Amino acid sequence: MGWGCRLILLISELYGSERARGLILMHGFQALGRLGAPALVAACFALSAGWRSAFLLSAVLFGGWAALFIFSLQNFSVHAQRSAAGGGVRAVLHYLADVRLQTGLLGFVAASGVEGVLITWLPTYLQTEGAASQAGALLALSAMLIGYTIIRLLLGSGRLTATARFIGASVAAYLAGLALVLSLPAQLYVLYPACVLLGAAVGSFWPALATRLYDCFPDAQGIIGGLIVSASVLGGATNVTLVGWIGDAFSLQQALLITPVFAVAYWWLYRSVALRMA
Repeated sequence: MGWGCRLILLISELYGSERARGLILMHGFQALGRLGAPALVAACFALSAGWRSAFLLSAVLFGGWAALFIFSLQNFSVHAQRSAAGGGVRAVLHYLADVRLQTGLLGFVAASGVEGVLITWLPTYLQTEGAASQAGALLALSAMLIGYTIIRLLLGSGRLTATARFIGASVAAYLAGLALVLSLPAQLYVLYPACVLLGAAVGSFWPALATRLYDCFPDAQGIIGGLIVSASVLGGATNVTLVGWIGDAFSLQQALLITPVFAVAYWWLYRSVALRMA
């Protein structure tokens, strides 16, 4: 999370007035990394290397990237714009008093809840209640991350624009994809396309709302970025835990049915922010 906040400032300076597009692209490439993770784990299992080898290889890859990243920034300094409200707790409270930011942060709680639940619990559901193998569950997760990555790169490249209507269509696509996954988990020819649809729908949530908030507060990128990350962590942790508790009490299939509530709430909150900006 610390890396993420610093990268937000870096991207904001590099892209200037196009900072929103740059931040979406950054998360698009982050999605590429997420796409590679299941493939890495699957490869380790195929070679009978196990979880420890997967984690060790991940640590080596991340350490190498971090070293190259730090080396490339030796002669580059980030001079973040100072917010109009100054710095410190007073500045944070100043921005938190804005209804647009309050609404947007609640939207991130909902969006990250949907995303976190899918990435955490969908493979488990497919293995335990969906009659899928471990490899099949990982492939389903990879299919979801393919859609997730494609939509973020399209939004970041400017080929798609996240309007309120587009987000409404994304929520509808999410509901359709989830219905297919939960009703026909063993039908692979339906499961994998449905997972791609789920990923594409969810992948648009975070960057669409981030663009709105960064446009609302162009002179407070660091503060807004930190608050967005905090709200995202809160939403992911809370909703993943809630779904786990419901899954233990009833079933994961029933627990996953709570995510449409988060998705519809996100759409309503996104629309509220968009209307307040109009």
